Amino acid sequence: MTRVKDVREEQTMYLQSNPNPCPLNFYIRYKYRKKFAAHRDYRLRLNDALARECRSNKLLELKKKWETGEYDNDWSEYLERKADHKADVSDVVESYYMDLEFDGLYRSWTFLTTKLVIDKPTIPLFEYTFSHFLQLEDCVNKLAMKYKYQSENSTPTAQMQFVRRLPDSPQIKLMLN
Repeated sequence: MTRVKDVREEQTMYLQSNPNPCPLNFYIRYKYRKKFAAHRDYRLRLNDALARECRSNKLLELKKKWETGEYDNDWSEYLERKADHKADVSDVVESYYMDLEFDGLYRSWTFLTTKLVIDKPTIPLFEYTFSHFLQLEDCVNKLAMKYKYQSENSTPTAQMQFVRRLPDSPQIKLMLN
């Protein structure tokens, strides 16, 4: 029971001390899941804050806007923001394992297939995966430039004869089958 009282007290203090205690910020701060509970708590905490500070212009203005329905869209906006922070797992990203072959030519093969997750912890993983593509592009461009300036009667180098080979480890075979 004391935990509930502590939360209520904290919410009331939040409305009193926050420079912009609109419902949207209140919902974000306390991570509501249900509209009914969010609206009820906001209304009750606003009344509690007004009981403590009945002359606060900020709180009186909030109460007036709340009663006239100016904050009706805040719940919808809150849900949109919550949805934006959730992971979008509809796309697939393949990570590639690359190693050095023939003096700077990179070869790569599918190493891991994962769902694309758009959130802060996975951004470094995505950047790491993308950096392999940049390295591969650089190497291919260098090879193309070497090939472009080769004489017609020269034989292709080992780099030019390079063929992408899949590794034959049991893990890769399992993934491919």
